Amino acid sequence: MFLVIRLLALFAIVQSLTVQADTLRACFERWEPYGAVRSDGSAVGIGVDIYRKALKLAGHQVVYTEMSYNRCGEAVKRGSMDLKLFVIPNEIPGLPHLTVNTDYWMVAAVVHQTLPVDHYESLSQFAGMRIGIVRGYVYPEPIHSYNRWDVVDTSNPIQTLMAIQNQRLDLALFDLLYVDREIRERKLKLKTLRPIVVKVPQVAVMALRHQALAKQLDVILTKMRDDGIFDQIYRTHTGKSLSEWLSLAE
Repeated sequence: MFLVIRLLALFAIVQSLTVQADTLRACFERWEPYGAVRSDGSAVGIGVDIYRKALKLAGHQVVYTEMSYNRCGEAVKRGSMDLKLFVIPNEIPGLPHLTVNTDYWMVAAVVHQTLPVDHYESLSQFAGMRIGIVRGYVYPEPIHSYNRWDVVDTSNPIQTLMAIQNQRLDLALFDLLYVDREIRERKLKLKTLRPIVVKVPQVAVMALRHQALAKQLDVILTKMRDDGIFDQIYRTHTGKSLSEWLSLAE
């Protein structure tokens, strides 16, 4: 009986270690609707769900942690985190980057409904206008280098949108999926111009020890995308598929 108890205890320890070994740690900076952590600690979002499913198909569970963008990147470099979501392809040299684009930073111009323009042509059409820039936001090119508008610093996205609503600002630049939701839910008298200003694909980067897993995940993500699973997850969170969003961006 004593031997049986010892064997059962050993089996439980081995099983516990196996479960721990199969659980990966992923981090990301809050970016709704792609990823966020609720007050109860549960992670939700488009990218969160895509990678949770992909890792499960690869035989892994995942625990998500929300942290600043730079801190998350440093954690993956050190190896204390296994995976970082929402990065630009080849952003961190030397680490294995996935190649399948799961999310897109689609930056759209947001203006008041009364502005007599519906079509985005170039940044030069905003010359001299008052643009709200949330403190701490860093935009991709060509937005970053454009300087012919009148920049007004704002403290947060909602304050910026309300300032356009009240016509204290002329425009702002926000992620299309985020701002579409805010306009609908808050019933704001705002509109986004088409096409969008810029589209930046997003991938994940993994700790150096996960080179083989990164290649495996690329295969899994490709199949998920081709099987319409990306579209299903996008539709669950936003009411539109990824294909529809990409079409709207053009």
